[in-house]
Order: sequence, then C-alpha cells, then structure tokens
Amino acid sequence: LVLNQKWKHQLELTCAKPTNQEPCARLFPIYVQCTEGYYGASPCCKMEQGLLQMWEHHGTYDWYVYQDDDMYLRTDYLETFLAPLPSPQHEPIMLSSKPPRNLGVTWMKDPEKNSNCSTGLDFQYPWGQPAMYSKAALNIIVNGFRNQAMTQICKTFGITHDVGNPIMHWMYILPEVQLPRIPN
Repeated sequence: LVLNQKWKHQLELTCAKPTNQEPCARLFPIYVQCTEGYYGASPCCKMEQGLLQMWEHHGTYDWYVYQDDDMYLRTDYLETFLAPLPSPQHEPIMLSSKPPRNLGVTWMKDPEKNSNCSTGLDFQYPWGQPAMYSKAALNIIVNGFRNQAMTQICKTFGITHDVGNPIMHWMYILPEVQLPRIPN
C-alpha cells in the first residue's frame, strides 16, 4: 500500500477503530512525498518512490510486485508460475500480464492520449500493470527510480505509470515475461 504522507494520520485514525483492526493488521503502508492526482506524474512518483522504498527497506525479498488497487492477484497461481523460473537473486526478470503495445500508446480508446512514437516492433512493450520484478531486475532499475526518471518520463510525455513504467523497462533493457491468462 503506497500512500502520500498526508494520508498517514487518516489511515491511523481509521485503523484505530475496533472494527478495522483485523484488516489493518495486514497492511504495511509505504508513505511517499508526491503530488496528489489520478493521472500523470502523481501515480508515476508514487510507483517509483514506493518501489524504491520497498528496495531500500525490504531488500531481502526474491520478488517485488506493484499493482493498482483495482487488480486482484492470485498468489497461489503466481507462486506456482514463479517456482521453475531462474533464480530471482541473479536473473533480471520482469513479469507482466498484458499484451504488448506500441511505445507511447496509452489508452486504446483515446487516441488523443497517444504519443508520436514509432510503431515498429523494436518499440513495443508490455502494458505496465501489474509489474513483478525479480530482485536482480529491481536492482537494475532502482537507480532510475532514485533519479526520478519515471516521473520525468511521465511529465515529458503526458502519460501515467501504466506507460511510464514500461518505458523504463525498455530503456533499461529488462527481460520481460508475459504471464499466461487464466481462462474464465
């Protein structure tokens, strides 16, 4: 759970209520200093600063997952899928679940939000949600997060984290594996 610092007091008040204590005990919030907003640089800042704090304060994990709050992740399925993959300690792997799009394409339904980037195969990337990094992959990209590269990408191109994050993967040449879809 990545929240702006300004929400810390409100979350503490909410979690102090007896009816909320059990679910709140499962929360491990990460607080960041970013502007507030639904689109653009704000979610980019939250994502990169949240991942940076996960790396700096919880650097012992094999895998790091970032997803929006409207996504459901079946951890049992994910653990089964991850088991045969190469060591996350040594092999940089980034997992995604969406099909590739052209670099700079944001919302398929809104062509006005698309950047003027190449549509060649060399400029395709997987959609950036959810993003699952092996420890070695996050180690590669974390310097970009320290330098606020993703926030700058989002500001420059007028995009949000779903697109800014995959552009970072493309820039850092992170190997990406697309998770298979679970049939309905």
